[in-house]
Amino acid sequence: MKHDLQVVAGVAELPTTSVPIDELRDGECLRAGGVNQAHVKLLMEYDGELPPILVQRSTMRVIDGMHRLHAARAKGATMIKVQFVDVNESTAFLYGVAANIAHGLPLSLSDRKAAARRLMLMFPEWSDRALGRACGLAGKTVATLRANGVDGESRTPSHRIGLDGRSRPVDTTVARGLARKMLEARPDAPLREIAKAAGLSPGTVRRVRERMNRPTSEDQNDPPLRSVPRPVPAQTQPDPDQILDNLRRDPSIRYRDKGRDLLRLLHRQPVLTVAPEIIDDIPPHCIPSIVCLTRIYAQEWLTLAGMLESRYRKNVA
Repeated sequence: MKHDLQVVAGVAELPTTSVPIDELRDGECLRAGGVNQAHVKLLMEYDGELPPILVQRSTMRVIDGMHRLHAARAKGATMIKVQFVDVNESTAFLYGVAANIAHGLPLSLSDRKAAARRLMLMFPEWSDRALGRACGLAGKTVATLRANGVDGESRTPSHRIGLDGRSRPVDTTVARGLARKMLEARPDAPLREIAKAAGLSPGTVRRVRERMNRPTSEDQNDPPLRSVPRPVPAQTQPDPDQILDNLRRDPSIRYRDKGRDLLRLLHRQPVLTVAPEIIDDIPPHCIPSIVCLTRIYAQEWLTLAGMLESRYRKNVA
């Protein structure tokens, strides 16, 4: 099942056709403020050819491209290029959210949270990270929204589907107990074998085994094998969603092509926001190569941060 930006991956290959503007219906606007007239004006001044808009064939409603449609109307155009998709209402909404995350005028943080709440009702079986990927939010942000409750939520599924497409139980208490019994009976059994039998991820089974191997209460006075770093208090950590949202609102970035390219670059989530089971499923012989690659990427980001800091110091000096 597709539950992230993959839903729009094949749109670029859809056939394009010209359709009379009068035959189209305005779609649902994902922004609380409605159509952004400043962005419409910006599109009207663009001399090149704008991408085709996305339309639900059965209703002729615009799924993605409301600003392009309004710009075409304002310029007096009678035809507009369209790509049709045959999808139901829920999938149409998902297409619209994913398309706005991938390109165009970025959605604000509040709009992305509102979209996440809608998708929770439409796809309650999706995991927090799956919903977050579709809406451009961190999985922890979606988990907080879900914990606060969603108006109209009628059911809590017993299982949720992760980014890898696998279904896992929401309450793993019984499954963890089963894994513990299996590990007690066969302490040397492969993690994947236990995980498959218990319906858990290998990472979860690993954590169950680690808890089983912890010192008992009478051993608490023994020195720990290694020190565990204290987590930084949440209130001292910058909120990446808020930082990115502030950049989205900056006119000097949002209304420039290179600025929007920068936003798309910064929007890429770090690898720790993806499902842990993806990391758990990496074949052991591939780990050294992936470690090398991630260190290279991390160093490139650090180099970029240093260049930006140096430029900032020169500007404020």
